[in-house]
Amino acid sequence: MAEQIRRISCWPRDAGHFAMVVSVTLVSLFGLIIRSPANDAISALDTDKDGTVDIEEAETAASQIFYLSDRDKDGTLDINELAGRLDAAALKDRDADNDGTLDHNEYAKAVTIQFKAADLNGDSKLDSKELNTPAGIALLKLIEP
Repeated sequence: MAEQIRRISCWPRDAGHFAMVVSVTLVSLFGLIIRSPANDAISALDTDKDGTVDIEEAETAASQIFYLSDRDKDGTLDINELAGRLDAAALKDRDADNDGTLDHNEYAKAVTIQFKAADLNGDSKLDSKELNTPAGIALLKLIEP
């Protein structure tokens, strides 16, 4: 009887098959619930609702982040105000005037450089695949609240 049930249904044949059936079932059940940071970013930043983040959308978000992060309202971001968005080495690299801070233009340029690094296909738009790369994740640190 068990053999007949096994032939009729998708009953697992062994432990490996059982694990595969369980995995496929869980992915099917919960796949739509699990969201990636990239998909969340696109939902939040994609003002034209084309399913991507373009450079203008990234620049707008970066500008808002800059002004929100400038806690002392001196027009620059120091390492403390950057709060993990850039590490000390990246800050030094992006600090054109070598004053230990980023002004709005320096921050915008850092975003543009990171955007271009994440734009793997060169179409000036970032999809979820591109935002899930290391360069895309680094960009998200600069443009997400």
